[in-house]
Amino acid sequence: MKPMEDRFLPANISVQAFNALLDKYPSTVPLKLDQSENARLRTIPQALEERKRSGKVFLTKDEVVALLEWKL
Repeated sequence: MKPMEDRFLPANISVQAFNALLDKYPSTVPLKLDQSENARLRTIPQALEERKRSGKVFLTKDEVVALLEWKL
């Protein structure tokens, strides 16, 4: 494994550099993980926000499975 450049270490990275790298993240996600990324970053948070408005915040079994599949 290639060592991380010093400028990207947590103690050294600037907010601007972090945000620039974060903006590039979607282009690094393999196509086979695109659906999992969409669930993790958009679909599930939107569903949780809607449930929060109704006073019931929970994850469905399918949402938990989607998050576990993404993690693995």
